[in-house]
Amino acid sequence: RPIGVSVETKADGTEKEAKLQLSIWVAAHILRLRSLVAMWADECGRPISIVLPLLSVSGPRWTLYLARD
Repeated sequence: RPIGVSVETKADGTEKEAKLQLSIWVAAHILRLRSLVAMWADECGRPISIVLPLLSVSGPRWTLYLARD
């Protein structure tokens, strides 16, 4: 099953570390989704845009990002 939302928590880490981890995850996730979408797009002839929600939690601070292919 696909991941609905990627969440990275850093209780005592830095926001920079959280963003780095999220960027690694989303790069791998989009790469995999591209390969799956390519099979479907070939059948229907339409390109698909990929948008993934990302949530970074660093201490008390919660930040929502949207990664777009």
